[in-house]
Amino acid sequence: MAFDPRASYRVGDQVVLRREAFGALAYDLSTRKLRVLRDPDLVSVLERLDGTSSAADAVASVDAGRSRVLLAALAKLEREGLIGVV
Repeated sequence: MAFDPRASYRVGDQVVLRREAFGALAYDLSTRKLRVLRDPDLVSVLERLDGTSSAADAVASVDAGRSRVLLAALAKLEREGLIGVV
């Protein structure tokens, strides 16, 4: 299934985000993978993905001018299993 910015997403149940000065660390408890997220705007978008609004809405609420970049990053995170459709 391809990433759909109109769909509602949320961070996976087994994923822990920890904010850092550079962005955040994302640790997946199920796969034991640690990801370094170096974009504070992306971290803000991830924090807004609560399953009630679309990914596009979450991106627009952070920085609509960077929507293409942020949506591409979300698509990658979905392929990696960090986020999922609600």
